[in-house]
Parts: sequence; structure tokens; C-alpha cells
Amino acid sequence: MLGFSLSRRHGYAFAAAAALATSVTGGTAQACSADSPYIGSICTIVTNYCPEGYLPADGRILTINNYQALYSLIGTLFGGSAQQGTFALPDLRGRSVVGQGQGPGLPAVARGQSFGTPTTQLSLANMPAHNHNAAFTPVVGQQQVTLPAVTGSLTVDSTLPVGTATTTVAPAVTAGQATFLTNASTSNPGTQMRGLYTQTEPTSTGSIAVTSIPSGNPSIPQQTVTINTVIGGSVTVGNSGGSTPFTNEPPRIGLMQCIATLGIYPTNPN
Repeated sequence: MLGFSLSRRHGYAFAAAAALATSVTGGTAQACSADSPYIGSICTIVTNYCPEGYLPADGRILTINNYQALYSLIGTLFGGSAQQGTFALPDLRGRSVVGQGQGPGLPAVARGQSFGTPTTQLSLANMPAHNHNAAFTPVVGQQQVTLPAVTGSLTVDSTLPVGTATTTVAPAVTAGQATFLTNASTSNPGTQMRGLYTQTEPTSTGSIAVTSIPSGNPSIPQQTVTINTVIGGSVTVGNSGGSTPFTNEPPRIGLMQCIATLGIYPTNPN
């Protein structure tokens, strides 16, 4: 096993705390241990700083030459540039650590993968089917409308009253007997001659009472009329909700996360 020992002296406070932890537990403390941490291991401490031999896991950029052992373990997985001689520490500020791989019924998590968001805002695809109130505001104006022609089928039945003719049989005349157009005497002033001839010229006009009964529908020509109607308008859809993001975070507490830069080099058993 390749070991890297601490090159700096411990502070008195940290040494006293380590001694107290050793006396209470009966052994060397491992979490944020100053004696034998694995390089690259991450621990949590309640102080606002990391002990000697550790650095905050805050995504800072380090030079490869000063931390060759740590760089050999993480490379540029979290950032930096090997060509520029730098690499980055993992950034655990505001983040929780989960195991890499794929658990049953869970999505796969790659080593060094950062994912998740503290808040989420629903999109249309996430919303269930729902209704909105809508109001229509019409605009009324004049509009020309063309009515097409209609072919009708109108018939008229007319009735003309006509008197019944009376047939008069002329009397028999013997040879040499005188005959007259009428037997009325002209000396009688009240007698009207109704023979075949008259001295009064007939009129050229007259009237006859005719009874007409129409049936069916008349033909109607094409017409263009102007009417008042709805020619436009606007629809206002009421809004629902306020588009406020909601939190995804479970209850947590903020503490300092530290990564060991000195200590025991973790060899790969495979």
C-alpha cells in the first residue's frame, strides 16, 4: 500500500480534539481523520472550515503538480484541463451525494454526474387536462349578403262566368206569309227592339268578372341586401395558476463537506 504522510503540523485545537476522540472511542478517528484518511475520501464537519490535509469540496481548480496523488484518482472528471495542468474538485455546495450505478426501478447515475434541480416549473405537457373560462367580445357591423335567385312554379286557375244560351225556335212560315224581326209595335214608346239589328254602335271596352286562384311559388330574382351582423371580435381566455415553481428538495441541513488531499492512497483491489 502506497502511503502519503502529512507534511504540515497539526494545530493545537485539532490535535486536542483528535486526542479526545481517541481516548473516548479507544482508537483513531477516521471521519476527517488527521492520521489515516484515504486520499479522495469526503467527510462532513460542523466547522466552517476543513481540517489540515483537507480542502472544501467546492469545485475549486487545483494544479496537478501540487496534488498529484489526488489528481491520479479523479483526473478531470469534475473539470479542469490536463493540457493546462489543472483539475477541479467535486462541488458539493448545496448538493447531496448518491451512489453511482443503477438501483432497482431507478435511473442510472454515472460517476461524477450532477443532476437534479431545486425547483421545477410545470410545462403544458405536465399539466392534466383542464378547462379555462373564455369571453367573446363581438364586433357588429354592416355586411352585404347576396340571396340567390329561386325558380318558382306558379300556376293560376281562372273562372269566367258565362250565361246559359236559350234556343228559340223560329215559327213556321207558309209561302207568301209576312215575317218580322219582332212583334213589338214601334208606336209603343216603352218597347225595346231586340232583333238582330240595332242603330247603336257597340262599345269597344267592357268588363267581365273573372275569378283567379294562384297556386305554387313565384320565381324570385337574385338580390343583394345589407344586414347588421357580427363581423369580428376577440376571445379572451382566463388564466389559471401563477406559474410559480415548486420545490423538489427534501429537508436537509448545510454542513461543510471536505475532501482529503493527504493520507493513505486507496489502491484498487481489482
